[in-house]
Amino acid sequence: MIYTNSITGVNVYDVEQGSDDWLNSRLGVITASRAHDVIKSGRAKGSYSEARKTYMLELIAQVATGRLPEQSQFKQAAWGHENEPLAREAYEARDFSCVNTCGLIYKDESMRCGISPDGIMEDRGLEIKNPFTTQVHIETLLNGTIKPEYLTQCQYSMWVTGLERWDFCSYDFRMRGSPENRLVVIPQYRDPEIMAKFDEEIPKFAAEMDEQLNKLGFTFGDQWRQL
Repeated sequence: MIYTNSITGVNVYDVEQGSDDWLNSRLGVITASRAHDVIKSGRAKGSYSEARKTYMLELIAQVATGRLPEQSQFKQAAWGHENEPLAREAYEARDFSCVNTCGLIYKDESMRCGISPDGIMEDRGLEIKNPFTTQVHIETLLNGTIKPEYLTQCQYSMWVTGLERWDFCSYDFRMRGSPENRLVVIPQYRDPEIMAKFDEEIPKFAAEMDEQLNKLGFTFGDQWRQL
């Protein structure tokens, strides 16, 4: 794991998520929330999804402009951000643990892959979801239902950090009854098959992205340089 952006010199582990330094350090980087788009198959056998192409173009644009697009603040996203600290506190109380927070972790010196964990400990990390609608939380609580892209997010986080466990957490403070109704924790463990897929598909994605950047006269890293 790498904590410093070698081009800007910023220690990304210590930056606050959502800050300008954090946003800048994510430019052009394949992140956990979009890892599912990278490996998602298309309808035809052996093809990729349109989401993969779209995501690659987004990252290319970030490198070429040195900017992130303006983010629309949806009420669902605001809800999740506001309630994340409550979920983390509930997790700490449940497990009598101390959860650390950090800004960004790069997988290696290439800085092509990175994650911004919702919580990190020596032996595991956290992926926290705070559903805007309680029905979604109840579905996870009763049936253990987790969206495929969230499962990929957890696996990608383990791939980047090398950890063996990532706890998926769904939290809804509106639920009455026992504390277990408010916080559901479903541990996810490293899946060798998915790790192998990342080992194959992520470098392939990065190589294709580099080819397209080269056609435009850019290289990865230019997003952090004064051109």
